[in-house]
Amino acid sequence: MTFWCLSSFFVNPAILSLAAASLTFGALLFVLKKKHAFSTKTKIAMVYLHLASVAFPLVLFGTHFGCSALCMPCYNEPLHLVGLALPLTIAIVAAGGLFFFPALFTFRSKNSRIESRWIQEFVEKHSSKLGIKTPRIYA
Repeated sequence: MTFWCLSSFFVNPAILSLAAASLTFGALLFVLKKKHAFSTKTKIAMVYLHLASVAFPLVLFGTHFGCSALCMPCYNEPLHLVGLALPLTIAIVAAGGLFFFPALFTFRSKNSRIESRWIQEFVEKHSSKLGIKTPRIYA
């Protein structure tokens, strides 16, 4: 009985279609964001929706696994699983949006100093012509 409970995620067409629809929606959002020019607010909303739609099948599987490990009745009811998995998915995406992604942006957007001698000489030459202090150059 336990093996059937654990493997029913891949056998139940309703649960599999929920996971596939979520992943398809995430891929569609990703393609739309890359192909079209949207406002910043719309892009942020699309990123959050994309992350939620990609995380939802994983959380759904984890919820299903937790319910089916004990053969509880929630493992075979897709609406009950969605009711358990959706708030957790929203919490995970919100926490990622508040803590993980700003830190990732901060580390990815660090400026690096340009060390090219040709550019440095160019800047020194023109800053001395203008009578200003030679600035440091960053990329």
